[in-house]
Amino acid sequence: MTLKLLCSFWRMPSKWLIFCLVISSLPASYYGQSQPSLVINPIGENKTEPAGTGFVLFCTKGAGEAEFTNYKWTGPDGQEITSQEGIRAVPTADSYILSFDSPSPQDSGSYTCSALYGSTISLSITVHITFYHDITWEDCPQRQHLILGQPGKVRCRVRGNPVPLVRWLKDHENLDPQRYDGKEDGIFVQSAQDIDRGTYIVSAMVSVTGKFQKRNITVDVYTQPKISPTVPDSSELVEGTLGTLKCSAEGYPPPLYYWLDQANRNLSTVNGFQVDPKAGLLQVTSVRREDEGTYRCQAVNPAGKDTREIAVAIVVKPRITEFQNATVSVGEEVKLECRAHGKPTPDMKIRRDGNTHFLLDQHFKFQETQNDQQETVLTMTAMSATREMDGLYYCSAENKAEKVERVGHLTVQFPPQVFARENPVKTW
Repeated sequence: MTLKLLCSFWRMPSKWLIFCLVISSLPASYYGQSQPSLVINPIGENKTEPAGTGFVLFCTKGAGEAEFTNYKWTGPDGQEITSQEGIRAVPTADSYILSFDSPSPQDSGSYTCSALYGSTISLSITVHITFYHDITWEDCPQRQHLILGQPGKVRCRVRGNPVPLVRWLKDHENLDPQRYDGKEDGIFVQSAQDIDRGTYIVSAMVSVTGKFQKRNITVDVYTQPKISPTVPDSSELVEGTLGTLKCSAEGYPPPLYYWLDQANRNLSTVNGFQVDPKAGLLQVTSVRREDEGTYRCQAVNPAGKDTREIAVAIVVKPRITEFQNATVSVGEEVKLECRAHGKPTPDMKIRRDGNTHFLLDQHFKFQETQNDQQETVLTMTAMSATREMDGLYYCSAENKAEKVERVGHLTVQFPPQVFARENPVKTW
């Protein structure tokens, strides 16, 4: 209320007469009228809005019959906002808009709308805005694994502005601080064990905005593959047959198997080979001598891999290349020659037809040699042929692959013999 004193001076014949009038000026509200004001819509002195999403404020006249002019918006730095990039002041017929195209947390602060009322009275109103980044999850797979006995991390990075409060639980219980070390991007385990399997719950909350989110992460513990000690370091395959190599390993999850040759070729893509990645089998459709060499079995799972080298030797079945017939005369030297090859070098013997035992007597001598064609040559000799030596002979060649035989004939020629017939004599 404002008081004003108005005085008038009157001169009387013998004195001055002073007449004063006290005038009170009461506010408009005293007479039932509202003071002039501005209004910001949406209503509220403090606002919390997501960053990156368009947002507008409407500044309009409130109470007051006089004209509102000279609207302007002032930012947190005290500078008038006109049409700067991303934030613009836009006049309309009945309001003055402050528009945010894609606000960021850096745009947070107090914004003031001001105007003149009746061209003389300054009015203003302020609102405080907090722009926040909502809770986001980075590198936070919902299924993860640790490797038994190795250091590892359950990964999950939570971002937001304001920075959210993050809390970890395992199977709905608090984490043991002696075992788990919380990091900005997850929780660290020094040496993973089976007890680390389970469901981890990550909660994120922001007190300023009241936002709350959580995520479940299922964690398994894997075991690196370990090839079984029963897998041999060497093996043999037989030429011309179906050859098989087998590899086995322990590990979780069960490993897959890959086979490579000495040229580092993946044999699952090479003609003549078949690989069963689950069973660990390598099959050679038809073994050749060229297949000899070193093969590698790899057992692989998400926890790692193990490798075993297997030296493969090719066994060549024995084959008799020559066992010729021979013809001699009684008393001449006997010589039967049998030739064969194979790998390993076959064991060679000669026996006579009708006799399961091989010859080993004083009449025959045996000698085994190698010729220039890498053949094994077994030579059977006798100093002097007799008629009893005539007949069929069998040469055999045997190694670990199989045994083969071939028949040959020794013909012993002899001169005709004349026998005198006895004439019976009758007597009377």
